[in-house]
Parts: sequence; structure tokens; C-alpha cells
Amino acid sequence: MIFTIEPVTTSSAAAAAAYVREQVFTCEQHITVPPIASHNDAEHLTLLASVEASAEPVAALTVIETTSDEDVHRRLKLVFPPGAHVARFAQLAVLKPYRGLNLPGRLIQEARWRLLPRSSPPWKFQQSNRNNHQVIFHFLSPNIF
Repeated sequence: MIFTIEPVTTSSAAAAAAYVREQVFTCEQHITVPPIASHNDAEHLTLLASVEASAEPVAALTVIETTSDEDVHRRLKLVFPPGAHVARFAQLAVLKPYRGLNLPGRLIQEARWRLLPRSSPPWKFQQSNRNNHQVIFHFLSPNIF
């Protein structure tokens, strides 16, 4: 199966990402997650994976820039070197029939490709509390957003 991964730039793509998240978080897992829309558009990137043949949305991931969010860093006991640019993956959701196809890995790769210059060094991951369903990472290169 071939998938396309594109940034969410239209209201219809945003609705498709919201649909995927609603199916996974609300209908399947019975949890409520805050809307991503509360963040400044310049500070986040949402990616939507779709089946290429049908354009059916099947997965979504948002990367939120949190460099200046000292409260989050303190609350999660995360320490970063001076000058580090920090972001977090948020609300990664894959519809049940499409799990096991490495869509999370593909979405993360695509986010990295879009946010980091090709010549940049790799990022570092710091796992936060697993109950928060998020991974914090920091970039070793400046100006990602």
C-alpha cells in the first residue's frame, strides 16, 4: 500500500486530521485530548498520512515548537543545553486497520525532513512521562520553525 504524507495547510486537511484523532482517541480509547488549534500556526507542523489511491486519511502527527516553554520543561523534568531548540510530538494517531505499517516512523521521518536542514546533526530524544503520550526532542541546529 502506498501512502502520501503532506502538511496540513487547508481546512479540509485539518478536518481530516481531526477525524483521525477523534476515531483513535475519542471513539477507540475513550480519552479527551486538547485541540491542537490552540497553538500558533507558526509554532507547529501537522502532518497527515493518506492512502494514495483513495486519499483516505489514516494517520496524523503534530510537532509543536516548545523552546520557550520553560513550564513544560520543568514539569517534565527535562533539561536542555543552552541554545537548544525544543519541540514535541503530539497526538500521533493511526487508524486501527493501518497499524503495523510503520506509519508513525514515516511521519516522524517526514517531520524531521521538513524541519531540519539536510546537513544538520541528528536530534536527541528525551522520553517524558509515557502517560502524556508525547516525546520531547531537541534539535542541535537553530531556527527550525
